[in-house]
Amino acid sequence: MELASSIEDILRREFAPEFLKITNNSYQHKGHKGDDGSGQTHFLVEISSKDIPESFTHKKHKLIVEKLSEVFKLTHSIEIKLV
Repeated sequence: MELASSIEDILRREFAPEFLKITNNSYQHKGHKGDDGSGQTHFLVEISSKDIPESFTHKKHKLIVEKLSEVFKLTHSIEIKLV
């Protein structure tokens, strides 16, 4: 399974987002540190959800990172934008 699908499945299950977009940006990092040649190393997650509690941005990011902890072991970078 592609990592983008895994990320989407986890975030939909955990946060029931009103908006969710996952972009694979690995092509932008080809040959850079962290590129393992898989084409699944760098992702951008844009998410909006009422299920993410109101708090400081860094706490929201930490909550999302915790839910994606297993995926983080398989990739180099996941950028998170709260929209």
